[in-house]
Amino acid sequence: DLKVDYVLAGHFHKRFDVWRLAQGGYFVYPGSPVSITRKETGQRRINLFELGKPPQEYLLDTPHFAEVLIVCDPFAGKNPLELIKERLQELPANARVLLTVTGFINGEAMGMTEEEFVKRAKKIVRDRCIEEHYEFRDIRMILEDDLFKEFLAKLEQTDHAEEKKEKIREMAIRAMMEARR
Repeated sequence: DLKVDYVLAGHFHKRFDVWRLAQGGYFVYPGSPVSITRKETGQRRINLFELGKPPQEYLLDTPHFAEVLIVCDPFAGKNPLELIKERLQELPANARVLLTVTGFINGEAMGMTEEEFVKRAKKIVRDRCIEEHYEFRDIRMILEDDLFKEFLAKLEQTDHAEEKKEKIREMAIRAMMEARR
C-alpha cells in the first residue's frame, strides 16, 4: 500500500534478481559486482534502470568464480582432456575456475594411468584454475571383464532410453568396483 515503484535491496554477495511486487513496482536485489567467495559463481550482473521502466540486467566484465564440472564417460567417445580444454576456452579470461573432474575413464584406450591423466589435465588448466578436484576412476579392468562385456551386450539389446541405459551402466560399474575391493 506504499505505492513503491522500486525497492533496492542490500548487497549480500548473491546473484542479481528481480521480483514484480503484487501491488505494482519491483523488488530488485542487485547482487555483487565482483565474486568475493567461491560460493559466488557465475558472471556478475548489475541493474540499471530508468524511472518508470522495468529494471534491466547487464552483464559485467569483472572477476568471478566459474564452476566447471567434467563428467568423464568412456562410452561417450569424447576425450575428457579435450572437454576440459573446450570448457576453459568458453569462459571469459577473468573467470577464476573451480574445476571438478568426475566419472570414469578407460586408461587403456587413452594410453595413460590416472596419475598421467591428472598430470595432463594440470598442463591444460595451468593458471586458469584456483581449485581442482580429480574424483574420476580408471575402470579399464572392469571394461575388459567378460561378465561386464556380456552385461553391456544385454543392456544394448533392451529398448530403454539412452539416459536410462547410462544410469544402469553406471550402477553396474560401481557395483563391480565395489566387488573388486
